[in-house]
Amino acid sequence: MSSKKTLTSKQSAALDAMLSGVSLRGVARCAGVHERTVYRYLDLPHFKAELHRREAIQTTEHTVSLTVELASNRVLMIRARDDEDAHYSIRLRAAVELENSLLRWKQHGEIEARIAELESSINGNA
Repeated sequence: MSSKKTLTSKQSAALDAMLSGVSLRGVARCAGVHERTVYRYLDLPHFKAELHRREAIQTTEHTVSLTVELASNRVLMIRARDDEDAHYSIRLRAAVELENSLLRWKQHGEIEARIAELESSINGNA
């Protein structure tokens, strides 16, 4: 017999509502339970684990989507910057935005590396 607990249909509905960003009162309405029940769900280890798992999936999906959009926008800025028929101000603006975008991307990577380093030292892996 498996020790892994499964979610009820109401718990699953509550998770779906949570991930869509509604308030806890709205989560309760969507799941057909009392608001206090939602708070009890949040204390259940298997519920919390599933919430974190689904949040991680959602975050990954959003990150991939944003990365694709960012790449598309960079291509557009490069085309605008390199378009000799475009007005100088448009080409300049594209160049500045492209440079700012690349700087932010670099800073983001540096921040992620620092966070990973901190997490590693906190967890005793340093």
